[in-house]
Amino acid sequence: PDPHRAWKSVVLSNRAMTNLKLGVYNDAEDDCTAALKLNEKNVKAYLRRGAARSVSGNYLEAIDDFESALLIEPKNADAKSEIVRMKGIIGGADQIPDFDM
Repeated sequence: PDPHRAWKSVVLSNRAMTNLKLGVYNDAEDDCTAALKLNEKNVKAYLRRGAARSVSGNYLEAIDDFESALLIEPKNADAKSEIVRMKGIIGGADQIPDFDM
């Protein structure tokens, strides 16, 4: 096994943050996915991938990432608030019209 897996995961997660700030969301998501393959407990990678996915409109996948972060850090306020925000977006867009009106 590679003794530098955790370090490489952090580097990829940090590069993902840079890509988020530059607006390169697909690259940010890819970096986070690679980071998580190296260290599945990298909370920042879940949060950053969730952010990239939410900006891209992939709300359900974003919620999965934020929930994964909460499994590792149950008190993570960022993950909690993003889940509420994503569910609000989905809930508002997921209304079933009443055709009987």
